[in-house]
Amino acid sequence: MIIKCKKLYPDAQLPQRASPGAVGYDVYAYRVLNKNTKAECGALPFEIPPGGSVLIGIGLVFAVPFPFDCQVRPRSGLASKYDIELSNAPGTIDPDYRGEASILLRNRGTKPFVVEKGARI
Repeated sequence: MIIKCKKLYPDAQLPQRASPGAVGYDVYAYRVLNKNTKAECGALPFEIPPGGSVLIGIGLVFAVPFPFDCQVRPRSGLASKYDIELSNAPGTIDPDYRGEASILLRNRGTKPFVVEKGARI
């Protein structure tokens, strides 16, 4: 199956497999989005306070063929080391969605967590 992917910005990073045996692809933090409007509302790095959340745009749009979807799943390293989770795990990109893909991160830890531009999320 081919899933088309387009960069919205020249320096956005395309998804990559972390190893030859990886089933999924890593995506990379690009910018901070407003949770309601999806408009850019901040820059990276961004600090998520304990109990807080942030919507991170990855600077990409996907064209997923019907009847399939793409799913975003939590990174086990972020969860085990920093208690960072996806608020809507798994996140879904439906075949008719053409907006910027984004990741809703929540800090369940006791310390602030900084999301850097280009971080694997």
